[in-house]
Amino acid sequence: MEEKTTIGPSDSLASEAGKNSEVVVVPASGPEREAIVKRLKLKLDLRLVPYLALLYLFNALDRGNIGNARLAGLEAGTKLSGNDFYNALSFFYFGYTISQIPNMFILKRVTPSVLVG
Repeated sequence: MEEKTTIGPSDSLASEAGKNSEVVVVPASGPEREAIVKRLKLKLDLRLVPYLALLYLFNALDRGNIGNARLAGLEAGTKLSGNDFYNALSFFYFGYTISQIPNMFILKRVTPSVLVG
């Protein structure tokens, strides 16, 4: 007898999704399971990759702009000395890290599709 896993409204994750939940029976192995996994990976990629690409773009813009500002005389205009410039630069990375904390709390309340899409 083939083992199957049922994913549906009775599960805690699916019940948080709301009224539009559908029950999906996933076989333990075989081509049907591989097709379901492939569709799931594609769906996750289509939702997550654009968001992550934007974060990467903003990170690159910040690093580029702060480098150009330094060449244009940022240190002289702000009276930074020694490692002060690099300390100020590290705040950009802390900002990205700190912004992930509220995202994790939001993800506990809503589904990822609401947060990302």
